[in-house]
Parts: sequence; C-alpha cells; structure tokens
Amino acid sequence: MARGGRGAAAGRLWGVREASGAKQRGLGTQHSPRRMGAPGSLSRLTWITPLRSGQHCDLHQGRVSWFLGRQLKVAVNCLARHVHVAPDKVALIWEKDELGEEVRVTYSG
Repeated sequence: MARGGRGAAAGRLWGVREASGAKQRGLGTQHSPRRMGAPGSLSRLTWITPLRSGQHCDLHQGRVSWFLGRQLKVAVNCLARHVHVAPDKVALIWEKDELGEEVRVTYSG
C-alpha cells in the first residue's frame, strides 16, 4: 500500500499498519543468510504481527520455517491494495464453457 494514499486508509480500516520500508531494506541479507528473502517480502506485503525470525532451517530434522511469528491478511495483500491503486485493472478472468466467451472482472467490480 502506498503510504498516505487511499491504500493506507484501507489498511487502517482493516487494522493493518505498514512498517517503514527504510528499516526493512536495512536487514542486510548479503551478510545474514537467516534473513534471506525477508526484506523483499517485508516491503511488498502488509503484515499484522512483527517478525521474530526471518528463517529457521534444520535440514537434519527436516524442519524449515520462514517468517516465524508473522501473520498477514490475504485479502489486504491480494485485493485491498489494488482496489485503490488500479481499480480498472482486471482481477479475474472467467473462461466460460463456450469457446471464446469470457468475463473480465476488475478490482472495482
């Protein structure tokens, strides 16, 4: 969501706050493989809960976890941010049974 725009208002409406992008980009993935993937995802998604750990990997026990302690609202990340930024963009293409027939649904409906 764009800071201060209508997308931010939608986030507040849903009880979601976007963290500062500057802090997120400063995680330094090149120096910490445990943080690999976290900065890009942190800045692209709207999260509800704070990050405890970017990654936990124990291949000997077969346990791999990403974004431990994080939660997000899929509706905000998949729909709400697009409704305000690009309402006329196609969100869904329904291909009907008849050849060549389709219905295109935009984010605004």
